[in-house]
Amino acid sequence: MKALAGLAGGLLAAAQANVDAIAAEMRAVTTTEDILTNRLDDMRSQHRRDIWTNIVPLDILQHIFEQCTISSAEIVENFGLELPAYTQAAAPFAIATTCSHWRSSSTCDATPLDVYLHAPLDISLYFADYEDNPSGLGTIIDALTAHATRMRSFELWLPYKYSGAINLDQLKAPTPLLERCCIIGQHSESDEDERRNWGFYFAHAPKLQWLEMRYVKISCSPLPYRFENLRDLLLWGTYPEEHVRRLATASSTTLQRLVMTECHQSQQCVSLQNLTVLRVYEVPPLVHLRFNAPRVHSLELKASILVRGLAPFLNQFVDRVTTLTVSGPHIPEHCLDVLQAWYNIENLICEEGNDTADWDSFFGHLAESPSVWPKLCCIRSDEGTGTQLRDGLVKLVHARSASVTEGDATENPPRPAKLVQVDIADSGAPA
Repeated sequence: MKALAGLAGGLLAAAQANVDAIAAEMRAVTTTEDILTNRLDDMRSQHRRDIWTNIVPLDILQHIFEQCTISSAEIVENFGLELPAYTQAAAPFAIATTCSHWRSSSTCDATPLDVYLHAPLDISLYFADYEDNPSGLGTIIDALTAHATRMRSFELWLPYKYSGAINLDQLKAPTPLLERCCIIGQHSESDEDERRNWGFYFAHAPKLQWLEMRYVKISCSPLPYRFENLRDLLLWGTYPEEHVRRLATASSTTLQRLVMTECHQSQQCVSLQNLTVLRVYEVPPLVHLRFNAPRVHSLELKASILVRGLAPFLNQFVDRVTTLTVSGPHIPEHCLDVLQAWYNIENLICEEGNDTADWDSFFGHLAESPSVWPKLCCIRSDEGTGTQLRDGLVKLVHARSASVTEGDATENPPRPAKLVQVDIADSGAPA
């Protein structure tokens, strides 16, 4: 019996070993099956991706990518204005992070992301609303201007009370791609030597078209130097005569618009043969002897300077100016006497009236003077001027609303032209 029991135990142990071996093999088969299933799923997914890639060619994917983004050219289309385009500039980067497929498509040549990484820079820094000096502002500006050779547009508005020193020496280096530059600073006192030694900027800026500055110590070389494409020069605030003359002389052959807070009396006559728009706020005596602009047809002046002493300066434009822009209140009593010789005025633009009645009185006097501005046909005013326009404007509109007939043409003096447009920006204008 013991022998039989031992034999049976050996058989059971062998059977158990076989069962354990089979179970281990089944577990291995299950594991292998899971691995194969996962690999099959991966192959199916890759196959689906390959099908998608083959169905949608790469050039079509690139076109979709471009339609979902915005080009840098659109961002600076209206330079100097706040545009929502700035917030959309990150779109190419956001789409590129979706997956590797979009990433490979976005980094192909000539896509917006590739262009952003290698094309010109459009920089706009607006700190004008800050009351205090932002920490690290100088560091930010240094980091960005270090790429001056790639800048296409540069716009910097410093805080209202900013007292720190801003290093813009990078603009002394060649800026071959720079087209537009706007730097708005704050007033600070400086001695005479410092006012003369501002350094030489824009050593090579062949594409620069727009240059706007306020209280920024930037000038160009006094040596024979030319801006090849500069069309708009805007100098706000007080600038030393020497630097104004340098900039105006360097752009004399291309300049079309010039804005100066003060019209300086230079020791040399500056000839601006292509200038068509001129805006000045202060005109010193004898400046007409140092300034020659034979093609100006649009003149913008401050109302308070329209006095008889300005006549020598105005006389050089009397037969050419067709558009006159007058800004500010406090119109002098004899303003019409100063401007009555301007017989070619067709458009009058009134700005920054500060809600005073000066302009309404001016229009009333103009209504009683049919020989003044006989070609006037359009009047426009901004929001700061129209609130106080009343009877004076009504009289002017009535006086110049009649059409000129054939018989009227023989009158001496002839009847003034008919007003065809009166655009008042305020609801306070008469109906």
